Amino acid sequence: MEELISLHDSFWRQVFCGLLPETQYRKPLDFRILGDPYHPLVCSIIKIYSMQCWVYSILNRACRQKEADKIESLGPYAWILDTIISHGDAEKRRED
Repeated sequence: MEELISLHDSFWRQVFCGLLPETQYRKPLDFRILGDPYHPLVCSIIKIYSMQCWVYSILNRACRQKEADKIESLGPYAWILDTIISHGDAEKRRED
């Protein structure tokens, strides 16, 4: 079990490696950060969603089927993703 936890930790460190300094992981989020498409955290959130892993399929299924048991674990991520998509700063639209 410890080996599995270590692999999981290693995987997520690789995802975030270089995108966001560890000192910023615990800073509160605000609309200024979530509205900036170039902010490293926004890039990380979108990168996780677009990776070929369980996040995309489980989050979409949970939203479509209104799976209440997923709210505690995926709810905050879903809210952040929704905020990024719906409140992005029009002046800073990405070209890619």
